Amino acid sequence: MILDAQNQSSCKMATVTFLYPATPSASFNLSYYLNNHMPLVQNKWVPFGLKSWTVTRLDPKSGYIVQCTMFWESLQHWENGMKEEGEEVIKDMGRYTNIKPIRLAGEVIASS
Repeated sequence: MILDAQNQSSCKMATVTFLYPATPSASFNLSYYLNNHMPLVQNKWVPFGLKSWTVTRLDPKSGYIVQCTMFWESLQHWENGMKEEGEEVIKDMGRYTNIKPIRLAGEVIASS
């Protein structure tokens, strides 16, 4: 779907991306992340509008080691999910990484 500037408001889907920087002291347990954390994310946030997610292993030379992108019904759905169920999901981060991720969130304005 391609939208012009006048129709951007009709596309309400949002993405929330977490980027985990590659640092000298970075620790990231990918097995725990995929087998425990992401099922927790799905269980807690699907009722709030999480539609799907992807996890990508990145080349550390890029400056990052993992990227998680979540697709939401809207940014408001993401905010509601964080407000209601975010605490448990955030606390679980300490079980798989010592990295503070970079979070990017925005409304999808065009897709194909």
